[in-house]
Amino acid sequence: MACGVSKNLENICAELGARLTDPRRDVFAVIAKADKPVGAYDVLRLMPEGTKPPTVYRALEFLESVHLIHRIESLNAYVLCCDGHGHEHSAQFAICQSCGDVQEMQIPALEKILKDSHFKGVGFKPLATSMEIRGVCMKCDDHNAPSV
Repeated sequence: MACGVSKNLENICAELGARLTDPRRDVFAVIAKADKPVGAYDVLRLMPEGTKPPTVYRALEFLESVHLIHRIESLNAYVLCCDGHGHEHSAQFAICQSCGDVQEMQIPALEKILKDSHFKGVGFKPLATSMEIRGVCMKCDDHNAPSV
């Protein structure tokens, strides 16, 4: 996933009043360097020797809670938040079924619809939203297009 966002993890954690531990820094670095969504055990394999699964899961939970990464539910994997500000927002993800690329999008009109009163009739208040849209990216679509 290439979102082109360069983050200063230390500054974001300081702004949020959050403690930055070595495992949190290491997990963030693994996800930031990845070009595709990475699962927890993929992260674990790239961590310093001796790192245990609970350490990775706690770091992932922390990074997600401060909105620096997103969990792609259908892939059970994580990506860097391209927003870059460490604050909560709804996110939509375009997932290429061919190459596995994931692009984060923000569609304000969709967010407004979801936060509007549409849920009041059923007694429900949405707190967070995430949408995953599967398809084929332009690169793969162009590659698979028949030659003329």
